[in-house]
Amino acid sequence: MMITARNTNSAITDPTLRERAASARAGLAKAPSEAALEQRYGNARAYADAFDFSPFTLIDVARLYEITRQISDHLSLTTNMPLCTHRDANGYLAASPLGWFLNFETERLAFLRDRCVAELERRQPQNEDEHDEILGARLAHELDCSGRIAEPGLLLEALKAWG
Repeated sequence: MMITARNTNSAITDPTLRERAASARAGLAKAPSEAALEQRYGNARAYADAFDFSPFTLIDVARLYEITRQISDHLSLTTNMPLCTHRDANGYLAASPLGWFLNFETERLAFLRDRCVAELERRQPQNEDEHDEILGARLAHELDCSGRIAEPGLLLEALKAWG
């Protein structure tokens, strides 16, 4: 076993505060272009469409719907925060790279919620609890998307089940 000597004087090798600040400024100056961000974060649907529901039970999918709903609500509130925006060359507010990422995640989660509801509608409930889970997710999704129950059959189904 070979033992090597380590330099214990970290002040010799560590960058100074001034050097670290200069490095951070240089990193900000190299921010990706709007086109690069669009290319990287422009297809949220593809990420959601690739999701595999096979390992999840019906109840898991209903919980996944609720989790994605809560996370998306939180993320959408953060996209207008100062670190997520900057002023462009014309002085207009534009998304920063962090803003692009959070917008992408919010959109991806919205598509994933659509897929969760479609998956719940595709599956056959084994008992009343599973039927209630499907119905609850469908109603919440309808209200989130339309602001009302636009599908008359869904309202009738809810009245029959819970009326």
